[in-house]
Amino acid sequence: YRVAPAFMLWETNTKFKATIGTGFKAPSLYYLYDPSYGNENLSPEKSFGFDAGVEQYFFNSGLTLGAVFFYNKFEDMFGFDYITFKTININKAVTKGGEFFIQAKPIDNFEIKLNYTLTEARDLSPNSSNFDKKLLRRPANKTGLFTSYSFIGRANINAELIWVGTREDIDFSVFERTELKGYVLLNAAAHYDLFDFLRLDIRLENILDTDYEEVFGYGTPGFSVYGGIKINL
Repeated sequence: YRVAPAFMLWETNTKFKATIGTGFKAPSLYYLYDPSYGNENLSPEKSFGFDAGVEQYFFNSGLTLGAVFFYNKFEDMFGFDYITFKTININKAVTKGGEFFIQAKPIDNFEIKLNYTLTEARDLSPNSSNFDKKLLRRPANKTGLFTSYSFIGRANINAELIWVGTREDIDFSVFERTELKGYVLLNAAAHYDLFDFLRLDIRLENILDTDYEEVFGYGTPGFSVYGGIKINL
């Protein structure tokens, strides 16, 4: 289930919002049947979470401020058994934190948004060697800056700058925890509607050619360029 009420206080242009709900995630075929790491006895992940926040609008200036607090509780999360080398269900984990953003439209057709997320993610499985340790690959700090400009009614250009803080991971060569370094990514994209039914796209990713890892020991693409067309029939 999911319930998401919101209330707008027009006298001050303030919105109060909240969400509460449950969910589940079924194990993939890899988690179930991989010859080395699979486990046919895996249960689905189950979750319960809620968030509550406020947004303040300043319509005359096009400025919006917002903050949200969130809490999520997970049961039977997918993890790794370092003794049997099998995928297993972690009994319990909790993530909580806050998200903050500033959005502005200083001129027509131009938008800028700055956001920051603070997250605490811990394994709370009883009788586990990882009890109260950080969940792997979850950054405690993440910041993003997004800008977008539309012009002549047919084109848009946008860019985003992302900073991800340090995370913990496992060095499988020694089966000990290690730290993944923080990194900065710069991406950009643009599109142009040549006709009402034809759009041209181009996307630039990792423009700074940052050398970073999302998983310890696994590389990520450097500076990349993608292009394409979209036809609406």
